[in-house]
Amino acid sequence: MDKIDDTLIDSLYEVAVDPARYDELLSAWQAKLESVTDPEGEFSGPVILPEELMRHFQRADQILVRMGRGNTLAPSPREAADCETRPSLVLAPNGTVLHANEAARLAFDMPERMRLADIGIDPHMVAPLARALRQLPSMAEDGVLFAAGAYDVATGQRLLMILTRCPQPDGAPVGRFTAVDLAWNENTAQTICDAFQLTPAETDIARTFVLGHSLGELAEEKNRSLQTVRTQAKSLLKKTGMRSQLDIVRLFAGLALAGRGEGEPSAAVEKGPSSIMLAVPGGRSVQVDFAGPEHGDPVILFHGMLTGTGLTAEAERLLFRHNIRLIQPWRGAYANSTPYAGHVRDAAVNAAEDAARVMDHLGLSRATIAGQLSGGLFAITFAAIHPARVTGVFNLSGPVPIVSKSQFSVMAPRQRLIAFTARYTPRVLPILLRAGIAQIDSAGIDHFIDALYAEAPWDLDVSRRPGIREILRSGYRATVRQGHKGFESDSYHVVRDWSAFVDRCKAPLYFLHGSEDPVCNAGALRRFAAKHPAAGVEVLAGKGHFLIHGIPELVFDRLRRFIDQPAALSASARGAHHDGGVRKPAAMRAPEAVPSKVLPAGQTSRRRA
Repeated sequence: MDKIDDTLIDSLYEVAVDPARYDELLSAWQAKLESVTDPEGEFSGPVILPEELMRHFQRADQILVRMGRGNTLAPSPREAADCETRPSLVLAPNGTVLHANEAARLAFDMPERMRLADIGIDPHMVAPLARALRQLPSMAEDGVLFAAGAYDVATGQRLLMILTRCPQPDGAPVGRFTAVDLAWNENTAQTICDAFQLTPAETDIARTFVLGHSLGELAEEKNRSLQTVRTQAKSLLKKTGMRSQLDIVRLFAGLALAGRGEGEPSAAVEKGPSSIMLAVPGGRSVQVDFAGPEHGDPVILFHGMLTGTGLTAEAERLLFRHNIRLIQPWRGAYANSTPYAGHVRDAAVNAAEDAARVMDHLGLSRATIAGQLSGGLFAITFAAIHPARVTGVFNLSGPVPIVSKSQFSVMAPRQRLIAFTARYTPRVLPILLRAGIAQIDSAGIDHFIDALYAEAPWDLDVSRRPGIREILRSGYRATVRQGHKGFESDSYHVVRDWSAFVDRCKAPLYFLHGSEDPVCNAGALRRFAAKHPAAGVEVLAGKGHFLIHGIPELVFDRLRRFIDQPAALSASARGAHHDGGVRKPAAMRAPEAVPSKVLPAGQTSRRRA
């Protein structure tokens, strides 16, 4: 044992009781790692640390576990609201607006100091909302406590807002007031039909109300007169005792939410307005998040290691403008997805199989496959295993196989340290990750993010923009909700040579990358792409790797063009100049005839001309 070891051991025990000292632990560990590895030498096997030192790591880890640090994390009400892509607010029992996410501020054009009256609900519903909030302390957590219609001034759309009860970290109750999209659930519909003895025609009316359609549309669809449909609507209201369309929607929402978790699980259980839990073989479930228009052109997007699936309101609007539907399956041990069984080496293949089952569930035979950050590895793995289901692979700030130690040397310091640990001392990685989670858990999440991008100024600036920091916080929380296993699994793969998957990928590959990316050097990416006949690279000068948040307009413009013409865009980028600046693909020919989705009977794609 030497002075380096003594400093490291002290830091291990200090961080176990004070997670705020995580940075000191990483500095001590970096000194030790540098003393036992040659950063310029050739790859070798794992570094074997002295057992006496490893025992100190294990004891510190046991202290973290016993103190409940770094295991699982539940998001606070504010973080849960920021995770929503639709308007969501946190309200106190006294009616104070504690927080509004970015989507709510835009939808309701809310001032800096917000009041209940500033929420865009129908004016006559403000007082009933205040009464419902006063009852929060005595209400149960489950179920819809209140529902009201609202008007989105940004889009001109009508919204349904529902109030639910949730606890703050100190246990005090607050209300989550969130916009929801209700899907027509046949089990809930049958419950209502049986309870009120509705006729098939009255059931059609209820379905029309819930889906937000008009009676005129129903009359046209069923070839009935509008007067007949109105009479049937009055009959529905009379039988159910409801006074309006909104009351019917509230009834449906309440029963749908109250009925979740009872009886046999269905193949896909709704988690919210943009998420489902999909049951897959082996008793596992996969959380799948959605964004963009329901019938937009499908893109399976594999998420990164820490950033989650959240998008800014601007990015959401761009998805609708470009008619893109993002389908984002969470990998095992991330968010609410069940961990994979078996060895970590199989995780990439397991993630690909989960995505294939998601496509099966959605009725998609083929789709564009995309990856963000480390998700690029899994996108390419999917294309290698399921080539017939892929029209092209779009990688956003994605990694390349690690074939040389020099690729580590150009990473930002914090990322390089974690990568070296994952490659050479995998026994230590879980302990460092648990300590990092403990720092996040002890209200140090902003410090954690700032330290990670301290030497990546563009990414640090983007991460601090209004709305984006909240998205990153919720993404980090979702990453470690079940502990460190998901991150550990990804780390195993991204620090290794996964060229075998690349060699099997025959689909067009397109890489959109920042010249200042703190993890994957643009030069290494160019060298990698030059060896692949179907790969094209566009490097954006001065940008880092938060492209989807920092420049969403450019990102979704490129994605739209890739969906339409994958081979043409890849070839255009491949032939672009190589000066390291912004490489804008040349004008392209007419779109290729590549089917990207299977549509239900009677529907047609709204793809742009």
